[in-house]
Amino acid sequence: RNLPNQLHKKNLVHMLIEFGFGDSFLSLHLPMDTKMRHNAGYAFVNFPDDAIAAAFSTAFHNYRFPNTKKRCRATRASVQSWAVPTAAAPADQDGSR
Repeated sequence: RNLPNQLHKKNLVHMLIEFGFGDSFLSLHLPMDTKMRHNAGYAFVNFPDDAIAAAFSTAFHNYRFPNTKKRCRATRASVQSWAVPTAAAPADQDGSR
């Protein structure tokens, strides 16, 4: 939260790489206001496990963006929905699961 509105997705990805999270995130969504041509001020970053998410939060929470007074607020989503897929359970002998 509290991202500068002029920040573009490619710049945010570059920041993640600079902070050492380039190979650690599974997805990134930066909602855009298409009429105003800037972001909505927040992003969603999905990580494969809690340890990486906690390290990201520590690195980015309270981060002050260059050329602005804005400070990032890195918080955990109240609903976690991008679970890493797991292998399907093997079928029983009768074909049911």
